[in-house]
Amino acid sequence: MLASVRICRNAGIEAWRKECQHILQLRRVHHIESFIGLSAGERLQLAAKIRHLVLAFDEDTAIPTEEAAELLEGLVFSNLRSLEFSTNDLASDMDYVPDLAESQKLKVFDLGIDDCNGIPWQTWNQQFAGLKELVVTVNEEWPLPDDKFDKGFADFLNGHPRLTSVKIKDALLRVGLVGPETFASLAGCEGLRVLHSTQTISSWADCVVSSSGPCGTNTFTHQFGSLEELAMNDRCEVVRHLIRNRHNLLRLELSLRDYDKNMLPCVGALTNLTYLRISTANATADAAATGFIEVPFDQFLALSSLQDLEYLCIETHVPTRHGPLPSRDLSADWGASEQERFLSSFPNLQHVVLVGIEIGQSAFYTLGKNATNLRYCHLTIDLDLTPSEASALPDFPSLEHLRVDRIYHATDAFDQRSNRVLAETLRDRMPNLESLLVLKEEELATTMLLALAENMTQLCATRWVYCDTYHVLSVHYDCGVAIRERTNLSARSQSVAPINVRYREASKHDKSRFLARSVHRPADLTETTERRR
Repeated sequence: MLASVRICRNAGIEAWRKECQHILQLRRVHHIESFIGLSAGERLQLAAKIRHLVLAFDEDTAIPTEEAAELLEGLVFSNLRSLEFSTNDLASDMDYVPDLAESQKLKVFDLGIDDCNGIPWQTWNQQFAGLKELVVTVNEEWPLPDDKFDKGFADFLNGHPRLTSVKIKDALLRVGLVGPETFASLAGCEGLRVLHSTQTISSWADCVVSSSGPCGTNTFTHQFGSLEELAMNDRCEVVRHLIRNRHNLLRLELSLRDYDKNMLPCVGALTNLTYLRISTANATADAAATGFIEVPFDQFLALSSLQDLEYLCIETHVPTRHGPLPSRDLSADWGASEQERFLSSFPNLQHVVLVGIEIGQSAFYTLGKNATNLRYCHLTIDLDLTPSEASALPDFPSLEHLRVDRIYHATDAFDQRSNRVLAETLRDRMPNLESLLVLKEEELATTMLLALAENMTQLCATRWVYCDTYHVLSVHYDCGVAIRERTNLSARSQSVAPINVRYREASKHDKSRFLARSVHRPADLTETTERRR
């Protein structure tokens, strides 16, 4: 009897193990290198099983194009679900695409190129029959799209009515990949749920705001009926026309080229949003002349109605090449009560970034009391954690990352007792903290942080180290302390000097965790591709 039970149990474990291996094999992402060393028959068998394939033909490719051609010759990818194809010479390398595109099971096509005019839209219009998700990334500024590009792209979109996600990216934000006809086709995609465009789409202004062109205001109101996620970069006038009354929107990412007072109330009316990211990094020439786009702090109160937000990121007053930020005082209409009202409005918040929006101590306390699921916090604040203030600090039970401008905890940075009390406060009030960053301004901050790392190591039974990181947009260094796994020390020896230790953002805090996930390719592939680009 016992032997029979043991046999059944072992058989069940073996079946479970094989099922796990099968699932992992289905999710595995293959590259050209997967075929190296295999016989012709083995390559055919592998190709028939592959669901997710990445083909890269560019300067960084380890395998020469000729060798890759031999490895892929005669292969049939009958079960292919997603194809990521990148090349700097599409005319030479596109021979690989037709056979792959014929797969009726192919759902995702992710194209990365240098010359957008080389895309054979007309040829591809008869292929990719079951396509659901399209990503087009242009890596070079030149050449600009020619006259045929807009119509060709529009015809391709019209020929693939099953598309649910379209992401259009260009590295320098200047390539006019979306013309009026393309925009009209996008607006008419009844099942389109996700639309991203990182470029400035000047043609959208004429198409959306005026009544002329392929999709004037008379018809536009009834378009984008299924849209749930929108990321775009344009002027406020264009953005407002696109998002007005789009109550289906759940996720919104805006890079504003200018600002007017009607913008934030329009966003605040979209009460179903769970994700909101607003940046003024790509200012127009007029705004760039002063180095930043001015947004009065109190106008952010218009966003207080978005009580379902889980992710909130607002980056304003980003300096340009014209110089650093001018110093500013808190607005008279942005006092403690307004700040507290704003930060008490988001009980579901898990990730918050406020760059350029100054807040005070009481607002920070309000955030901790109301957003108990907060895991990532990046604020423009001078935080007072001296003993008298630290006693009022609320618990942040889920907080893993905290970044502030400065921390005041003692009049003497060399006071060992004060340094110890600070570490105890962080351990007790933020028990899941993995990293703490501040502006890198002076030697005293470094001295305090080195002592803090030592004390946190002793109190938490986890090694903490001093580290720093560089922010490209704001052109400054942050320094701080973090557990070893959140730095580049995790793969290096114990002897690395503190000055060489860099903070490394955890993938679990990446914004892609809050955006729509592809249902047709592994999440880890999608996130890796997003970060790389």
